Amino acid sequence: MARTQLHFFLVVAFLVSAVGTLVVPGTPLLAQQTVAPAPQPQLLPQTSTYATCTLGCDLQAQACQGQCVPIGPFATSSAATSQCPLSCATQQLVCKQNCR
Repeated sequence: MARTQLHFFLVVAFLVSAVGTLVVPGTPLLAQQTVAPAPQPQLLPQTSTYATCTLGCDLQAQACQGQCVPIGPFATSSAATSQCPLSCATQQLVCKQNCR
């Protein structure tokens, strides 16, 4: 008799769990989920003409100073090469003053 009671209990437990998972018509199978939209990409701010101009001056000065470095086996330090970085910096300042 105990075996039939256990069998009856298992059948009832199975039916209760099956009823809990039954789909009632008209109800959604899964809970409705709201998905947040992807964030918009951050665009870089537009550069001003002044910023573009000063950047151009900086690039010219960098190129100028790159030419001041003596290269090769006959590289010597002379008055001309020591004035070169100063001349580049002066050109850079004059260029930036013209950026308006």
